[in-house]
Amino acid sequence: MSHTLITFLGKGTKEKGGYRETCYIFDSGKSYRTSYFGIALLRELAATGRPADHVVVMGTSSSIWDALLYEEMKENDLWIKLSERVETGTVDDILLEQVASL
Repeated sequence: MSHTLITFLGKGTKEKGGYRETCYIFDSGKSYRTSYFGIALLRELAATGRPADHVVVMGTSSSIWDALLYEEMKENDLWIKLSERVETGTVDDILLEQVASL
């Protein structure tokens, strides 16, 4: 049986680097310091032997996709394009599909 994690990404505050980093503590006693709850939950599921097979991130055309993906993409050309599109609120499915294929 496959498991899909669905999480949400909001607009955030780009001037302050996106979301504030928070420490998420789970019933297992493990804690994860991250700006995104979905990432903390993904790590917790993996650590408890119930990893997600798929992750679906839902957001809008102006959600802070670039902040979420910065560590993974490290300002490559596609990340720069994504960041520019976040600024103008024009991120679309075509661009996100290119990012997802990395």
